[in-house]
Amino acid sequence: MEQVRGLADTAAAQIAVYPVVTGKEKMKRLIKGTLLHHKLAPVDPFSWPNAMLGEGLLAAFEATGEKKYLMAAANHLKRWKSTGYRIYYVDNIMNGSLAMRIEELIDAKEEGPLGAAEADEMRGVCGEAEKACAEWLRGAVRTGQGILPYREHHMDWLFADTLGMVCPFLCRYGVQNGDKELQQAAVRQLQQFLQNGMDERTGLPYHGYDEKSGMKYSIIGWGRACGWLLKGLAGSLPWIAEESGEYESLKQAFLRLAETVGSYQRPDGGFSWQLEAQEGHRDSSAEGMIGAALASAMRSGLLQENEENGTCGGKLSAPGLLERLQRILQQTVKGGRIGECLGECRDFAEYPQVYGDYPWGTGSALEFLASMPR
Repeated sequence: MEQVRGLADTAAAQIAVYPVVTGKEKMKRLIKGTLLHHKLAPVDPFSWPNAMLGEGLLAAFEATGEKKYLMAAANHLKRWKSTGYRIYYVDNIMNGSLAMRIEELIDAKEEGPLGAAEADEMRGVCGEAEKACAEWLRGAVRTGQGILPYREHHMDWLFADTLGMVCPFLCRYGVQNGDKELQQAAVRQLQQFLQNGMDERTGLPYHGYDEKSGMKYSIIGWGRACGWLLKGLAGSLPWIAEESGEYESLKQAFLRLAETVGSYQRPDGGFSWQLEAQEGHRDSSAEGMIGAALASAMRSGLLQENEENGTCGGKLSAPGLLERLQRILQQTVKGGRIGECLGECRDFAEYPQVYGDYPWGTGSALEFLASMPR
């Protein structure tokens, strides 16, 4: 538990300050933007890395009961409120899922973690954040097939990342607010990627595909792409009615993917940055994302671990997969920080082989480790 607290303390510090723009980086942005006329992504403290830190902090709150971790995530949303819930990209929608989870935790017990006034304030912030996300999604541009693109300047490029960023929010918000259109947008997003973005031979995802040409892009089995797809399915399925026509097909797709991903677990218990590259570098962020998604599916009853070798419907064939993953990630945590994390992906097929301590490694590993029995 002390290891979880150490990681959570790091996450609480990072969520308040990331991204830090140094003087050198400011100069680079000035040159690229002003002199070279490049269109630069905004410096955004409310993007997916911060939301991922928030998810880890909420898992740490559940594991430890320490209010400071809940408040670190809640204060992140309050800072977002001060911007008017500014949304640049689909990445920001993860804060909507964070808001719904905070509301759930506040109301989970008769005597919740916050006082009455504090709880009412946070419910208000969370409700506003959720509505801002829903309104943005309703008005967001769509591809010809009605899919949310990752970026408008590449309208026909569909990335796996979007599945984990928006689909769980769309499904949950749609159910809780009676908005079938938003929920169906998530189902369609998942179905289209599973139809067009998977490698037939391995059963692993490409990083994405082009909707118009049908071309599949980038490497097969990038670790974080597997994590995003698992996250999107595991977070969406509990909010899709089992009697619906879509539920069973999406569930079976999730079970097949979980089985396939599990088969690439390395002898040391980890996952490589690209799953098939068994002798390549580990990626603690892919490990955390995969582990957190599978652990979530275990809790919701979607998935079980098989106690014997061999496959079985709805079960992972590798006995102890999550326990082995837990052990190697625990060994990777040093002084409240986790290394071995792949740096930020820049685009299709741009995965700089730089490994270290990054917020997406901290947040995903914390969420997974905090959710596991100790």
